[in-house]
Amino acid sequence: VLVFIDPRTGEEFDGTLEAAERRRRIAEREKQAAEREKQAAEREKQAAEREKQAAEREKQAAEREKQALQQRVSAAEQRANVAAERARALEERLQALTAHAPAPEPDS
Repeated sequence: VLVFIDPRTGEEFDGTLEAAERRRRIAEREKQAAEREKQAAEREKQAAEREKQAAEREKQAAEREKQALQQRVSAAEQRANVAAERARALEERLQALTAHAPAPEPDS
């Protein structure tokens, strides 16, 4: 009995061309399926990378917005401090002016 062994797969076969051709077609289909899976995995990887980049852009935009809001809050606090200081100065001036003014005459 003569037994042939496929050196790539280690499988035994009867040596007929039909069996060898069948194995070749099967191997080719498996290779094509593996290539399709590889391509699908690459597409998924690229999509994940695009999502990651989009998330990073959103994060950066949120950080810029946060900084802008912090600047606006700081500016508003400065304006409030200036207004409070001005009000205090005006109250002091009013008190100084009213302290030196003559007393109003009572209405009869």
